[in-house]
Amino acid sequence: MKRSVIAQIAVLITISLAALYGSAVGLQGDFYPFAPLLLFPPVILAAYWFPRQGIYFSLALGLLLFPLSYLGLLTGMPLPGFALTTASFYVLVAAAVTVSSLSSRLKSEEGRYQGIFDRCVAGMVMARKKDGEVLGTDINIHGAAMLDYGEGDFRGSSLASIFARYQDYKVMMETLDQEGMILNREVTLRAHNGDQKPSLLSATLVPDDLILVTFIDIGQRMAAEKAIHESEKKYRTLFENSSVGIFLMNDRFIDCNEQLATLLGCPRDRIIGYDPSGFFPPLQPDGTPSESSFRDHTASATLGHPEHFSWRYQREDKSPLDTEMTLKALETPDGKVLFATLHDVTERLRAEEALVKANAKLNLLSSVTRHDVFNQLTIMTGYLELARLKARSPDVKDYLSKVETAAETIYRQISFTRIYQDIGTSSPAWQDLRKTFDKSLEGLDTGKISFALPPEGLWLFADPLLEKVFFNLVDNSLRHGGTVSRISLEADPSAGSLVLVYRDDGEGIPPGEREEIFKRGYGKNTGYGLFLIREILSITGLSIKETGTPGEGARFEIHVPEGSYRLAP
Repeated sequence: MKRSVIAQIAVLITISLAALYGSAVGLQGDFYPFAPLLLFPPVILAAYWFPRQGIYFSLALGLLLFPLSYLGLLTGMPLPGFALTTASFYVLVAAAVTVSSLSSRLKSEEGRYQGIFDRCVAGMVMARKKDGEVLGTDINIHGAAMLDYGEGDFRGSSLASIFARYQDYKVMMETLDQEGMILNREVTLRAHNGDQKPSLLSATLVPDDLILVTFIDIGQRMAAEKAIHESEKKYRTLFENSSVGIFLMNDRFIDCNEQLATLLGCPRDRIIGYDPSGFFPPLQPDGTPSESSFRDHTASATLGHPEHFSWRYQREDKSPLDTEMTLKALETPDGKVLFATLHDVTERLRAEEALVKANAKLNLLSSVTRHDVFNQLTIMTGYLELARLKARSPDVKDYLSKVETAAETIYRQISFTRIYQDIGTSSPAWQDLRKTFDKSLEGLDTGKISFALPPEGLWLFADPLLEKVFFNLVDNSLRHGGTVSRISLEADPSAGSLVLVYRDDGEGIPPGEREEIFKRGYGKNTGYGLFLIREILSITGLSIKETGTPGEGARFEIHVPEGSYRLAP
């Protein structure tokens, strides 16, 4: 039980006993008309302090008037006095009921407002002007927690003590005197332990010279705003100092960095707010219309599929700008926008074009030289045959045979350069595995060999000579596998990569030759087939190795890295 309640009960009992004693004395003397009035103070106090229990207390106290009145009759009190005392009983009870009802309603209102005060999510303090000072009277739970005040610590403290700067307190009081309230002013409050709290403060005057002050801790908000500001500053620094062109767009340019303006040869104020298609040539290098092609890319990116593609822009002076471009959708408070980057590849494309032209000239030179060498070999082979017919010495015939063997080797090596010169001359491309394998079988006599192949729809990113890979594998099985009756190609995806397994049911490869067979010139025929396979595959990061068991057939594993294969939709 609270101390205040105990004190109220003690006061009530003391006053009640004194009132009963005074009433008893008065009813036996000449003051009997006034004796019942002595019971009114304890009745009213009981009804006010304890609205529910006060009525019963008043009833009990009033009932004691009857035996006191009877004692008064015995000691000479006139009969009208007894009637007056009886009427006083009902007056006492009515007064108790009235006061109890009013007190109950008042306490309910007080409880409601006290509950709002105590449980408000903002900090709240009450203060009263007294003798020229403003002293605290109450502080709610959130205010006490925020300002580190214990129970009762704030009561009697100067309101100015919670302000870190006296000037803020002074401005608040002047504004209250002039306008009666102050709303949402940023100030710094000082907690009881000395900590400073950035706050958003409001205050108002209420009756009885009271001041209600509310405040919200905005320290976290300010820290978040500072972090956002720093983040924006870093973003803007990266945005402006990037070596690639960057812009944001919806149907028009929203923002761009200085590098984009430099690339397009146009000031930023003539880019931002304009349609990107104004910087496109009518057609892209592959012949597709620029506007419709760009719409397709932006539509795909807007749906959440990042786009990376080659794109030609047209500078303000109408000169071409070849780029590699990325598009990605970003969610912003204003809706979805596209974030784009541009890498200028004009010089790279020129270098690549020059390299292609140089390779074409080298290939032409190689082709002409190879044709001339073949002609000379044909002439040399003819003269060797004539020399063999006229030779009589066995030693000379042996020498001529060795020269002819050397000529045949030269012919094979020169023939190989015709195939090898085409490796890497064309850009890698996506190729359907099943269709490429089927095409590789054209020109091979596979007889009654059965094939087990994966279905169409698995694509590999490889050199256009991928067809030669499968041609040489099958040709190798036909030439060296013995009695091969079945060839299979399986696709086994695992841990992000793909393994293609080629196997036949022939004689297999001896363990000691598994690495040797991939070396240039090794083998019974030209010696370039498997060497050529490894070279073609390595262009796009694919690798091959032999893992078969001798006597059970050849088995080749082709490892395809992640990103170099896909399934068609």
